[in-house]
Amino acid sequence: MKKTLCVGMAAIALLAGAPSATASGGGVEACQFGMTAPAKSGNTITVKGQSLGCPSTSRWRGVLQWHVIGNIWQNKATAHWTGNRTVPITFDCTGTGRHTYRGIIDALSEGGSKTTESRTFTC
Repeated sequence: MKKTLCVGMAAIALLAGAPSATASGGGVEACQFGMTAPAKSGNTITVKGQSLGCPSTSRWRGVLQWHVIGNIWQNKATAHWTGNRTVPITFDCTGTGRHTYRGIIDALSEGGSKTTESRTFTC
C-alpha cells in the first residue's frame, strides 16, 4: 500500500527555527523535511536540505537549480543522504551572470517533494 506524505509550509519554517508541523501517514508521523531558500555569499549559492524525526533508512535528494527559460530549470548541484541530517548544497556561480535559483528536496523513500521559493542573484 502506498503511503501519502502530507507536509505543509512548516518544513521550511523548521529550518528557520519556527514551530513546525509533522508529516502524516502511516509510520512517518514524526518525519519532517524541508529546504531553505537560495542564499548567496560571495560567489557561492547555497540551499540547505534538512530531514528530522525520520527513519534512519530514509533516503533524500536535494537539488539546487537555476532557471533557463519558461518552465525549464537546470540542475547545478545535487546531494543525496540518508537519515536525519542538514545538508548544504552549493554552487560556485563565479562569472555566470544573473540567474534565478531554487531548491528541491525529494523524499525518495517516504514520498513527497518540496520546492523553495526562487531568488535571483548576480555573480
